[in-house]
Amino acid sequence: MYEVLILLVLVNLGFTSYIWRTVRRGPKRKFLGKLLNGKPITPNHTPSSLRNGIEQRITDGDRRFFSDFEMFADALNHRFEPNEPWRLQERPNAELTGREEPEYGRRYEIFYNEYSVGNLQIFATHHYGPADPQVGTEIELQYARLLPFGEINRFISAIANFTASGNAEEAQRVKNTIHETMLDELWQHEFDPDLDSRNSGGSIELRFDGSAAAFLRTSTNRKARSI
Repeated sequence: MYEVLILLVLVNLGFTSYIWRTVRRGPKRKFLGKLLNGKPITPNHTPSSLRNGIEQRITDGDRRFFSDFEMFADALNHRFEPNEPWRLQERPNAELTGREEPEYGRRYEIFYNEYSVGNLQIFATHHYGPADPQVGTEIELQYARLLPFGEINRFISAIANFTASGNAEEAQRVKNTIHETMLDELWQHEFDPDLDSRNSGGSIELRFDGSAAAFLRTSTNRKARSI
């Protein structure tokens, strides 16, 4: 059964990668050249915070999460080589978007070379704590079809390795979510010529939940080395 699952994932990955290479259309060549061949930014973070509990509905888990994830952007950026395009830059506003009621987490702007291409939100789920640091991750990526499939997969996987890699099943579920989301975006653009987002490269949105234990171990080790 496990071998069949791996085969299906590989077929899905290969098919998605093929379509990704063959359906790029849209923005002018000059913009595309700068997007793909520019230089990565030097992030200038404006860290968010919970202002002494003034916000509504703040829990002890939220406070612990904010403390634990203080260095998340730097830790993720450190995983990429200096010439690689991806960078995170933290946003100052801690209020999550897409909510009817106020909720809070760490929010980041995603850069591909010098261009802002999306947003990342990470937040504590219920009962977040040292024994079970469960978090939610939401990624919105614009210009998605203009970027190399492998680069997107590598970036999202790097995030997932920190926020959803508690076990093999969790990691596999995230990989399936990535490939299904990207394939769905391509499918819409290939067969619906009236989509407004065709010329802007489209966008993808995905969410996954999981354990941040891997990130917390990395963070603890970095702090120990600095001491």
